[in-house]
Amino acid sequence: MKKFLSVLFLNIIAVAAFSQQPEQVEKHLEFMGEPICGTLNNFVNKMVKKGFTFSEITQDGTAILKGEYEGYKNCDIYIYSVQNGKKVNNVAVSFPYQDTWSALSDDYYNLKKTLTKRYGQPDISIEVFENEVPYDLKMLYVETDRCDFKSTFNRDNGVIALVINHVFFDDKHYSNVRIIYMDQPNYGSQKQKEEEKK
Repeated sequence: MKKFLSVLFLNIIAVAAFSQQPEQVEKHLEFMGEPICGTLNNFVNKMVKKGFTFSEITQDGTAILKGEYEGYKNCDIYIYSVQNGKKVNNVAVSFPYQDTWSALSDDYYNLKKTLTKRYGQPDISIEVFENEVPYDLKMLYVETDRCDFKSTFNRDNGVIALVINHVFFDDKHYSNVRIIYMDQPNYGSQKQKEEEKK
């Protein structure tokens, strides 16, 4: 009987000790040392504490902040979320717009060098124009979407993408570099839910 009680007591202690172990926390991609997770309001507050200025929340629920990033002033930081702001899943940094290929390509290659030092060689790097193009026409090819410049860095918990971006708005071309931080746990779970609805 003593042996049975001793074994029972040890089992109770083992179960109690195991139940007090912290749950394994899901790892998220980080932006400026902060995991890309939690509510939109909480994440925005963390970014404001890091020196960004809150600008607005758009109708689709994207928070926009402004500030300096990687030594570039006047950047726009877009924080995307799902479930009406309950779960942050992506952060995009939009660098200042450039009017020349020289300035635009300098931004792209300088930021690629920075990301490569931090994360290693990109997993994918595409840097092409539609065809042979003289240097003085390269910006025209950007503005007519006839080039593709992107580098992606795959992480265990998401993807970081560096791209040359172009939009045409109010009869004007806007071209710049963007870095997008896509958190796999939150982005992946949202994508799966969307596919299940189909």
